[in-house]
Amino acid sequence: MEGALRGNGRPTLRRWLRRGAGWGFVVVGLAGLVLPVLQGVLFLGVGLYLLADDSPWARRAIARLRRRFPRHAQTLDRAEARARAWIARHAGRAGDDFRDRRF
Repeated sequence: MEGALRGNGRPTLRRWLRRGAGWGFVVVGLAGLVLPVLQGVLFLGVGLYLLADDSPWARRAIARLRRRFPRHAQTLDRAEARARAWIARHAGRAGDDFRDRRF
């Protein structure tokens, strides 16, 4: 997480973009819970995952969901590994942001 801060302690553009995307996914996920067209739970999960680096409540929510649904946690672990591999292939060093991240 230190890599996302500038020397003066201010967040970098990448961190702001991740926060914005995370909140955007959360909003779309909440809409998807009431609209039949969207997969609300999927968007909420992606949003929480993006916000987990900066928000303790998002980390707690993910940990609570992992305990409540252990089978789905295993699926999430496999999806996370695939996402890391994809990021490493397509973004080079951008994959460093996701290294050693466990919830």
